[in-house]
Amino acid sequence: MSPQPELNLSLLAIRVQSLTANLAFDFEPTVAGQPLQCKFGVGNQKIGRSVPADSNEGTVESFVFMTTFEFKYFNTPSIEAVPIDDIEKYKLVANIQAEILSIYTGQALSQMNPDSLNIWGSRNAVLHQWPYWRELCHTSQMRMGLPVTLVPLWHPPIHAADSALSGAAGKAVSVPGVSAVRPRSRRKQSP
Repeated sequence: MSPQPELNLSLLAIRVQSLTANLAFDFEPTVAGQPLQCKFGVGNQKIGRSVPADSNEGTVESFVFMTTFEFKYFNTPSIEAVPIDDIEKYKLVANIQAEILSIYTGQALSQMNPDSLNIWGSRNAVLHQWPYWRELCHTSQMRMGLPVTLVPLWHPPIHAADSALSGAAGKAVSVPGVSAVRPRSRRKQSP
């Protein structure tokens, strides 16, 4: 197993490239006591190189890492936790998906091994993007009238095989991967 590649990159910008939020037409999120469970995780990551630019320190290149994040609520038969492998069998009532870009600059990036760049991106780029995803997911849930489930802090994988982008399922609220948790119940509002 090789150690994480050392890259001398500077973070230039982070931005939301796309955002999709959907509620099922026949789902009313303000009804208290609905048995909802969520699933969230990191999807694919794309890496692109932009045109090199000359600076006083030589040729500077930039790389763009675009990562897909997703959060889903499912209407389950009871409040009891459903195994993560079975949750997709139930009705999807809400979905939030975002693609977040992070742009980095550095020198001699074109000479980097693509595998090393992929490993670096699955750890570091996601680490930089995660707080933006957490905030975007949280505010989207609130604006959609959904019970708010706070996405936990990101813990980068230690080994490349444990990468969030490997598609492996996680446990209860573990990240990376996919997790299932019950949202906090909504309080009944008095008339």
